[in-house]
Amino acid sequence: MKIAYVFPRMGGGVQQYVNTLTSSLVEQFDHIEIHHIFAEYWDAAGPETFGHTSVFYHEMKLPASASLLYDASEDCIQTQVEAEFVTLLDEIDPDIVHFQHVAGLGASLIGLAKQKGMATFWTLHDYWSICPRFFLLKHDLSYCEGPNQGASCFPCLHGTEQACAGAEQQKYLERYRFIKSIMIEKTDQIITVSDSVRDKLIAEGIPEAKIRTVYPGVRSFTPVPKPRKKDPTTITFGYLGQLSTHKGAHVLIDAFQQLPHPESHRLLLYGGIDRMYKETLMKLIAGRTNIDLKGAYQSNQLSDILAEMDVLVVPSVCPETATLVTQEALMSGTPVIGSNIGGIPEFIKEEYGALFEAGNSEALAKILTLITENPAILQSWSNHIPALTYLQDMTSSMYAMYEEKSRQRRRKRPLHRGHFNILHPADRAYMRGMFFTRQVSEAAGFFRRHDYERIGIFGSGLAGRQAAEFWRQQGLTIPLLLDNNQAKWGTLCQEIPVVNPELLYEQQDALDVVIIISEWESSIMEQLKSMNLRIPILGFYSFAGEGGGVL
Repeated sequence: MKIAYVFPRMGGGVQQYVNTLTSSLVEQFDHIEIHHIFAEYWDAAGPETFGHTSVFYHEMKLPASASLLYDASEDCIQTQVEAEFVTLLDEIDPDIVHFQHVAGLGASLIGLAKQKGMATFWTLHDYWSICPRFFLLKHDLSYCEGPNQGASCFPCLHGTEQACAGAEQQKYLERYRFIKSIMIEKTDQIITVSDSVRDKLIAEGIPEAKIRTVYPGVRSFTPVPKPRKKDPTTITFGYLGQLSTHKGAHVLIDAFQQLPHPESHRLLLYGGIDRMYKETLMKLIAGRTNIDLKGAYQSNQLSDILAEMDVLVVPSVCPETATLVTQEALMSGTPVIGSNIGGIPEFIKEEYGALFEAGNSEALAKILTLITENPAILQSWSNHIPALTYLQDMTSSMYAMYEEKSRQRRRKRPLHRGHFNILHPADRAYMRGMFFTRQVSEAAGFFRRHDYERIGIFGSGLAGRQAAEFWRQQGLTIPLLLDNNQAKWGTLCQEIPVVNPELLYEQQDALDVVIIISEWESSIMEQLKSMNLRIPILGFYSFAGEGGGVL
């Protein structure tokens, strides 16, 4: 069974999820072949590799763009990515195409895989499918109740409460409709990482039967015993993860400083820091030697880091979908306190942790104070942490669904491509009008890329005249038209002289290229080939990009 995981490499939980699921599957099932089809969001060291002979890596190039302006339509379709993706699908021919995220890639990729008869999965790690900002937070960081069919997205993204009725507003409405239709019509199985995401999708009209929650798992590790304390009444509170505004570290710091005696305890914050957010944090901890920003960490440091903490706090102010750090803490025997928002409550139970209102530092301070006054609570919580089976459950659930869908796969091959070899390249232009519109534009781009400014057209019929007019509007020069009809020689067509083709050898220095726009393209190509011209000859109907149809 071949499985392709498709995702943009932008770090964080998606990357960790893909790597964890890949390693778990190939370790347990020897007949699985996994392909990572990824695109880099920024320069990186490259994909994490497993040294396993059944895992392969394929990179797609994202379109280069100097603009920071968000375009909602690009969440639907990225034509450059589509072309690369189709080529990879044909090369790999997977049974399952599992999309882990399509931000920057375009949701249309899911439809392309479905059209090829491949089983399509889409794991929703966040709310991107209904929220261009990913986290259901408005521009002012207030909670978004929902996109309202996309109508609420334009004012949110553009920082105004007044909706725009123009083309830009329409893009957000279309984004919502397109992605929703992809989920309903083109995705065989939607996976949500928590019921909070599942419930949100159902509220947006996605059929309940199409969605299944599979909690993500994390790789097991050997916990390091917590060191014996000099003073058992000193509590070390901890934070793990990216330090960004929506993660709420400021709420934790504020709550910590509300303790009756904060100087008697410690607060350790591990994770890379958003540069703009860092100034806020530094002001909050100014003068506090017992609050320590420890910086980014590696996964192999996790055991030692968690051994330092008595309790982990997850203070997010956005509806987190599934916090992997919660699992990592619990696996080490470290209790967790978390915001009562999104999927966080699904991973923290009162037997081994506590919840507080998201963003409410006073409510969090009460819990922290209770712990400092009754440290035995932590030991009780730790004793009640159950054995976690998320990874085993995730692996077995995904494998079972893959098996079921791969058996149902319809290997579509309605048309054998062998007959293409019999045809002339120009024969694909059997629908002249539909073909002409694209081809005239493609040829103009070809001319510009090769600095062809003086274009000779062989054929003065309707197609030749319309192409001449289009290219002149593009700034190109048409010095002459060629035609085998003697009655046209010496006449003007759209103020362009019509010339006997036999004079072309003498006049070729006035041209950069000749393009044949005639239904007799094949025979005219042979006619010009026999003249041994120095300039390139292009067949309009057989032209297929660089090198295609060029003599």
